[in-house]
Amino acid sequence: MRLFDSDDELAALERRVAGLAQASEDPQAWVELAWQLRQRDSTRALALAEAARSAIAAMPRQAVPPKLRAAWTARLALVRGEVQGLAGDYAAARHEFDTALRSFRRLGDAVGVGDTHWLSLTLAIDHGDVKRRDQELQAAIQAYAQAGDALRHGIADLRRSWYLASADPEAARQHLQAFDREAAGLHHPSLMAWRSWVQAYLQPLGGQAILANLSSYQLAQQSGQLRMAITAALAAGDKLMDLNDADGALEWMERGLDLARRAAWRPVIATCLQQTANVLRVLGRHEAAAEMLRQALADALPGSRNQVIALHYMGLLAMETGALCSAADMLARAEHGFRRLGVLRPLIRVQYGRAKALLRLGRFEQAQALAQAALQSAQAHDLREDQISAYRVLAELEQARPGGSAEQGLRLLRAAQAIAGSIEGYLAPPDLLEALAAGHAAAQRYQEAYQLAMEANAVRQQAHGRSAINRAVSLQVAQDTERLRAQAERLRLLARAEAERADLLQQGNQTLQHLSAIGRELTARLDVTQIAALLERHVKAMLDAYSFLCYRVDESGERLLPVLCLEGGQPVQAPAVSLADPKRQTARCARERCEMVLHVEPEPDQVLPGTVACRSLMFAPLQLAGRLLGVLSIQSPRANAYGERELAIFRSLSAYSAIALANADAMSSLSQAQHELQAKNRELERLAITDALTGLYNRRYLDMVLERELRRAQRYGTELSVILLDLDHFKHINDRYGHQLGDQVLVSVAALLRTRLRDSDVAGRWGGEEFLIICASTSEPGASAVAEQVRRHVAGLPLPQRGHCSASFGVAQLREGETAAGLLARADAALYRAKQSGRNRVLSDASPQRS
Repeated sequence: MRLFDSDDELAALERRVAGLAQASEDPQAWVELAWQLRQRDSTRALALAEAARSAIAAMPRQAVPPKLRAAWTARLALVRGEVQGLAGDYAAARHEFDTALRSFRRLGDAVGVGDTHWLSLTLAIDHGDVKRRDQELQAAIQAYAQAGDALRHGIADLRRSWYLASADPEAARQHLQAFDREAAGLHHPSLMAWRSWVQAYLQPLGGQAILANLSSYQLAQQSGQLRMAITAALAAGDKLMDLNDADGALEWMERGLDLARRAAWRPVIATCLQQTANVLRVLGRHEAAAEMLRQALADALPGSRNQVIALHYMGLLAMETGALCSAADMLARAEHGFRRLGVLRPLIRVQYGRAKALLRLGRFEQAQALAQAALQSAQAHDLREDQISAYRVLAELEQARPGGSAEQGLRLLRAAQAIAGSIEGYLAPPDLLEALAAGHAAAQRYQEAYQLAMEANAVRQQAHGRSAINRAVSLQVAQDTERLRAQAERLRLLARAEAERADLLQQGNQTLQHLSAIGRELTARLDVTQIAALLERHVKAMLDAYSFLCYRVDESGERLLPVLCLEGGQPVQAPAVSLADPKRQTARCARERCEMVLHVEPEPDQVLPGTVACRSLMFAPLQLAGRLLGVLSIQSPRANAYGERELAIFRSLSAYSAIALANADAMSSLSQAQHELQAKNRELERLAITDALTGLYNRRYLDMVLERELRRAQRYGTELSVILLDLDHFKHINDRYGHQLGDQVLVSVAALLRTRLRDSDVAGRWGGEEFLIICASTSEPGASAVAEQVRRHVAGLPLPQRGHCSASFGVAQLREGETAAGLLARADAALYRAKQSGRNRVLSDASPQRS
């Protein structure tokens, strides 16, 4: 059995097991399926493993060879151990692995030995034991080599490349190149996932690195490596954050967190929380970030990579909130941890982060040494975004320390800006641009300062747009939901005497989870009418909403226009409402921007004609970041239908609706802008390849077509001919009758060429009064016939003041091995002979003369 099956291989295995009534009919299939599901579906894997273990134990001794029985039992121990390790029960996992390893060694099963070491090294990683990790990996590689399993050996070899990349990227690149030469025939998704992962790590920035991460994410899912898929999603988010794309970063962090939560792997959830918290920190959501980091740190093993990363991020957060001494201490602990773990980039980052904290504490010499060390390491390994950060710290240090040079600080900032400009897809941090602007202003270079300030503003708007803030809010709601669910579960297990209270909490969590699912569904819609209809369906399912009213603010901002108004599920005609209307509660809700719960006896003039009078009413403004988008109202004929619970649900639904409407507006604006841009691009493309006067193709495009047709003719052995056409006595027309008439002649000839040539022919203006016709799949006689037809039509063109026009033609057919220049030269020579022979005729280089 493979280390990881592809989706197709797993489907075949599932079909094999589906035909079995019980495990005893084919224990091998059940063992294999449990093995392949250990990350895809841990709960089912354990159930299959237990069923297989019981079946194997109950089978008569003579029915199964002892070695095979022992191999199955050891393999099932690996399944249990991996699931336990992923869930954070490391002691139980270690026991299972030790048991399996002893069995595989007794059996002489090199693949089993290698798989045990492969899984054990993950435990070593979670504990931060670098030495044990390297020992386990080397043992796995040796075992796979002994077994002759090329696929497993390749995966393990790539994992070695990944570890090498964290300490010596150049050596890792060479190792990867050697691997590609040796494993050229291996293309299994499980292997390619690791190759993409290493490739992404070796490209710290830019679109290619992110694409490699996403490739690793997809391939890992296709091969059942769910933990790797989660890590790849987090890495994609981290790299998007390096490019200042907070929206994209949050999207991928959320994907990883969702996968980890569905699998219920606490250590992996902790990893996701700390990475997500770092994005929230950058977005300024400090409280939410601190809560996530505290939870991540509580679940992290002492000395583990998770613990060190959490300390790093908590140090950065402490620095941003002004707790500088605490920040310096946590960053120092993180620096020590990264040195022990032997990872390069995080070490560099924590060094310049700690340097910044020390700088603000006035410990300038220590800060200078740390920042210089970070810069030198980043330069040595071409980590450009880390060079930018180190330069910025050094510039800040130059400006802050006694005797520092403002001009030197400005030079350091310019160096950071130059590096930022060299990185594909990188948005220069706005505070870097603002610091440069301030430096130029201090040096009285006001024009440069103004330009940089405008650029900083544009970058800030792009990097921290509304959609990123919306996603941050949505993610925080999801995190609150998860925390409440976990609290309810703990209360249920620890205090059975309070079962009723725990049950109520569970119901509340289910409501919150339902709301979260509704929020995801709403925010995925981009059509306002669909959003309103979907919202009405969910509101009706959760609340007493006999009447449902959804209004949008019009473009003037002075009226509310009905989007969807229903009573008893049937549409009703509702008028537009002025925001200044003193009687309408909808208008009041919009003006005051507040929720309202009313229990009233309705007045006749406030009831829509033909509708039921309602005694319970709720109103909520649909607003986002201070912008009013509309008003939502639900109403019931029952008295006192709405309390605190109903208001809380309605508030959440309204918040999600506001996000959905804002997304719809943004998408509508983006779509319109894209359509306009596409139209402009098409027009620019047309202008780039056409002649402005005649509308025919220009010489640049003709060169491209000729080269393309020449390569095609040489590849497939087809014929190719060209026709050069030159108007006779054209200079005389311009000199005697003026350039306006000359332009009319050119336009008339161009129109003739557009209508009289074959569809396969390509014609354009070659220059001045000269035109070129490219005749694909055409011999010289055929092209000469085309030229003769065109000559007759040109001769028949009536021209004001001039009478008629004529033209001379030169034709040439491509010869074997000939270039485009040679072909054109022969056509030009034929044209010259046609001119010399009396004009108004067609000549080719293959015949003396044609008229």
